[in-house]
Amino acid sequence: MKVKKNLTIVLLVLLMTIICTLANTYAATYPEKTIQIIVAKPPGGGADLSTRMIAAALEKQLGSSVVVLNREGGQCVIGTNEVAKAKPDGYTLSCIAYNEIAYMIVNGENVEFTQDSFDYIFSINIRGHVLATKKDSQFDSLDKLLEYAKDHPKEITIGIPGEGCGDIPWMLMDAAGVELTIVNCQTGAPLYANLLGGHIEVGTIGAQFYDRLIDENCHVLAQTVEREYGVTNVPTFSELGIDGVWWNTKQVLMAPAGTPQEVIDILVDAMDKSFEDGSMVEMLENAGETPMYQKGEELEISMAKYFNEKIPQLMEIKERKNK
Repeated sequence: MKVKKNLTIVLLVLLMTIICTLANTYAATYPEKTIQIIVAKPPGGGADLSTRMIAAALEKQLGSSVVVLNREGGQCVIGTNEVAKAKPDGYTLSCIAYNEIAYMIVNGENVEFTQDSFDYIFSINIRGHVLATKKDSQFDSLDKLLEYAKDHPKEITIGIPGEGCGDIPWMLMDAAGVELTIVNCQTGAPLYANLLGGHIEVGTIGAQFYDRLIDENCHVLAQTVEREYGVTNVPTFSELGIDGVWWNTKQVLMAPAGTPQEVIDILVDAMDKSFEDGSMVEMLENAGETPMYQKGEELEISMAKYFNEKIPQLMEIKERKNK
């Protein structure tokens, strides 16, 4: 019995040694081929631009090819399913706003993942939304917009850049006691075009579009984050007397659950260097984004808190829509 017990211990130690050796060997060679980052939206929007920034930064630091693949469709479900089912080896990643993940879990069709289907590697920014109308709109203030909306239920159309942002109009309607008609423009770029073209009355759009809105003399009425995380000269909804309209998101690089920690560490180290040398901050700020870097335990806690709060809220909104 003692001999068998000792033999078992020896075999376990040997097995652990082999596993550690293989992990170290894998980490020493990673990446040895092209890394693919899937963005589940079409080119041109905030998610696509953020993903390309991450790809450029990783490619520079790793000295290996990093390509971006657009896999739009199914309200982001198609591309996200592909990542969830991919081999967890660090060569198929995704960059997505975490609000999109929560939305798909609650509202998506043919969803093959949960929030636990991914390893969250790092996030690079914090992004709020601004509420804007075009330059010749009669609604050049939030007060005028809401006053009209109260007397004309569902007449005003409000554009959103994807269903993952669809809770913003609901928060506004609840807080202000109005009814609006929501129009899904899929991403920020077509929303911006629809707003300028007069196809929607008002739009809630990522704050990275602020400079372009101002260049077109649009009216930027309010924003969904504190000024320090958004646009310094735009009031928050709360400052304008409308409480309860708070919303932000972050672009998160994620991998299929079970990706080796050694691989995650290599990717994090590469992004650490990109923030330390200022190159990532410069890219983000040039694009109108607010840099905010999170990783490791800090990111895990942030993501868990978000999902625990947001998923029940989205389920409540879904029930109301179906009534």
